[in-house]
Amino acid sequence: AEEDIPYAETEKYRTWHKHVRDLYQSCMLIDTVWTSRSCQFMPYLGLNQEMSQEYATQTILGGTYREDGDQNYIQLWEATLPCSPAGLNGTNISPDQYEVGGYGKGNEKCGINIYRSAYHDGAVVATRYMPANPLIIASSSDNSNCYIFNMASISATKPPNVETR
Repeated sequence: AEEDIPYAETEKYRTWHKHVRDLYQSCMLIDTVWTSRSCQFMPYLGLNQEMSQEYATQTILGGTYREDGDQNYIQLWEATLPCSPAGLNGTNISPDQYEVGGYGKGNEKCGINIYRSAYHDGAVVATRYMPANPLIIASSSDNSNCYIFNMASISATKPPNVETR
């Protein structure tokens, strides 16, 4: 009897449909030209207020995984999201699809950007920060080496590793 019920009429679907707006309000997608096998939230969370709207900025540690011989990097990303659902523009909600915004209609303050990069020998397999000093980062590579980085000594304004490593 369970197989005869269309999926749109099941309890699982109705629960998902009821909460889909709340589940995906803060979902964000960026296209990258690389894959990343390692991603970790850093203990840095910043709050800023612009035009009576509060935004949270979370720092994320990640690394590139390129198998085609291109240069790999250890990177620090900043993800910016509104602190409350009021930060999302409610006028762009589609009642048929239950989507907020759409292509090109998102809030321009929200997004992910790379603000610090360091060259890495080989593809980045794993990255972790040191809890006592989160700017000290350890990484492992596909060439079986382990690397230690001090991200405080790497400039956010210059290209990666202009100074001697």
